[in-house]
Amino acid sequence: MMRGLKPLLAGLLALGLAQPIGAAGGEGDGLDSFRVPPGAVVPGDYRKTFDHVAGPLFSGMHWNHFIRVYIRGGTEAYRHNSREFQRFYQSDEDWMEDLPEPEYHVYPAGTVIIKENFREVDDAPGATHTLTIMIKQAAGYDPGHGDWEYVELDRRGRTSLRGNSRQSDVALRCANCHESVRDRDYVFAIEAGK
Repeated sequence: MMRGLKPLLAGLLALGLAQPIGAAGGEGDGLDSFRVPPGAVVPGDYRKTFDHVAGPLFSGMHWNHFIRVYIRGGTEAYRHNSREFQRFYQSDEDWMEDLPEPEYHVYPAGTVIIKENFREVDDAPGATHTLTIMIKQAAGYDPGHGDWEYVELDRRGRTSLRGNSRQSDVALRCANCHESVRDRDYVFAIEAGK
């Protein structure tokens, strides 16, 4: 019996349907780590090599999932834009008209933003769902939409979506909504829940 369990467990691990003991969390919060296959668009150790800037927090904008956000290359722009948004839109309405308009920063080419998506279970993060990624490409990649590339990996690490706003599936699932924050360089920068 034990001889048959080892290949079964190895198969489940390979498919991302099981995790070795101690593999969950990455930050001690008990949330599953995403399995990023070798050669993927982001490194498998992103939780250690990127800056954790938000989450876990509930996001109605992202399919009613809990999310956690990591960034490399544009951390200062992310934090600045988050503060500017909060300063302006979360201020007391009586004196808000006296506030200067927000001044958002543009992310440098090479910025990579990773958003982990967790299904909501009993008002808390549950099972891993997808990993969504925004990559700021060089000028000219998609000039009408900030030169962002959008990527989605399913819970097994397979690429389920990749491209820019000119592709209908990417526009529908990503770029059209991010258009609403064009002034923030297409990123919903929220520092919270860390």
